[in-house]
Amino acid sequence: MKADHPQAVNEAPIDFSAATMTEMKRVIGLFPEGKQKSAILSVLHLVQDELGWVSVGAMNRVAQILDIEPIEVYEVATFYTMFHLDPVGKNVLEVCRTGPCQLVGSDDLITYIEQKLDIKVGETTKDGMFTLKTVECLGACVNAPMVQINDDFYEDLNYESTKSINLSNLIRHTTLTWRLRWWWWWQFQQHCSAGCRTHPYFDRLLHRQCR
Repeated sequence: MKADHPQAVNEAPIDFSAATMTEMKRVIGLFPEGKQKSAILSVLHLVQDELGWVSVGAMNRVAQILDIEPIEVYEVATFYTMFHLDPVGKNVLEVCRTGPCQLVGSDDLITYIEQKLDIKVGETTKDGMFTLKTVECLGACVNAPMVQINDDFYEDLNYESTKSINLSNLIRHTTLTWRLRWWWWWQFQQHCSAGCRTHPYFDRLLHRQCR
């Protein structure tokens, strides 16, 4: 049952493993008393790490744990494309389609992957190995277009270079640490305050569009 279904709130909450519950309690404890809702994103990530997706029953259990209304969990889980609201394959391919990626060819990546795996966006291969999704910005605009496969980023792609990604072994093509990504995003924000056009990202994007 979908989270936006009127009867979703009635779906029975499910239980999580002891290890997941322990980590949830640790994360929730990082926030002041009465502000436990602030842990919702971290808790949902823990749910997805354990189950592979976020079911309505799981969201209802999260609501109980955080002592909030189920709709408050649904609102967050359905807003962010990083949460899978349906079962997915063992490997999830997420193609960014936000402006910078789309301008430089993300649709070509989708075309190749659909042809390679014989599935459409939103579908899973018959063997349950791969799911193809499109998502919003993944914070790698400077290396657009890009695909996230599980936890790895594959960047500066085009139709031909996407073929170099070994989907059988999922060999890493190009990956930056999240710490470095957050550092770049902070730099981006700093430059934007002084004028976005001065940031190297815009120079690179303009160069790609003009060449």
